[in-house]
Amino acid sequence: MKLTQKQQKELNEVVKKKREIPIRFCYVGMAWHKIATDPNYTLKTRELGILKKSIGLVASKISTPINVLHLGVGNGVEIPYIIDAMGLSNIKIYAIVDINKSMLKLAKSFVLKKYPKLNIKSYFRDIETEGIKDIAEELKNNGAKINLILLIGNGTIFSNPQTVKFIRESIKQRDHFFLTLELFKKEKQKEIFDSYMIPTVFDLFSIGIKRAGFKPNYKKFSIKYDLKTSRLKQFFQINGKKLLVLSSYKPISIEKIENRLKQYGFKKEFLIENKKIHSCAGLFI
Repeated sequence: MKLTQKQQKELNEVVKKKREIPIRFCYVGMAWHKIATDPNYTLKTRELGILKKSIGLVASKISTPINVLHLGVGNGVEIPYIIDAMGLSNIKIYAIVDINKSMLKLAKSFVLKKYPKLNIKSYFRDIETEGIKDIAEELKNNGAKINLILLIGNGTIFSNPQTVKFIRESIKQRDHFFLTLELFKKEKQKEIFDSYMIPTVFDLFSIGIKRAGFKPNYKKFSIKYDLKTSRLKQFFQINGKKLLVLSSYKPISIEKIENRLKQYGFKKEFLIENKKIHSCAGLFI
């Protein structure tokens, strides 16, 4: 899909001034689905693992009926675990939000095949710039009086402070925010890095690289962990200089997550860690 003149100008400016390509310029078409179904993308196994181990605890903590507001839904592979734990009859509206129309269509089709009676609504939205407050209010007006907001295994979205602020502003009385994340562990560095240094991931970033006027080359990708910011960062090298293509929040401990969310006014209901898969899950209000 070709960028509008305004979008192209925005991309050119951020590349020049910040030396980065925002993920929204890469995350189009079916590129993400190819990553999510790539057997070499082992992060997905860990993300589903922590979800399966924690979603039952979420269900035990929340009064029903509810609306589910699933942010950055991708291809929707996590949705069945959530519906089965919460109970289909307890979900008045299941809202899926994504910046990629192809993923919204795929996720909706996938879920309705298994749950044809599910009341599912799709929202094409860049939550990092537009927020979700109006969606949260719309769900309560048309569905249940309690929203469960989900951000499952999406350290990229969560790395943006503005996104966290938007989520906090959308949480009202009796609402909940459920978050799962991979943690960074030095002894697991190779395992963590390997999920990002694969051709399907390079192909996704190459979309943005091409749009910025550069020629993709797998050999020019690199990755590192920034302990100071708790971010995993991926780069593409151009003329000897690094261009940031990914920043994903991966703290070294669950305490860092709790402290970060406290700064925005969140209160912990539970926060657990699975050390075997170096991942965590938490429910907040």
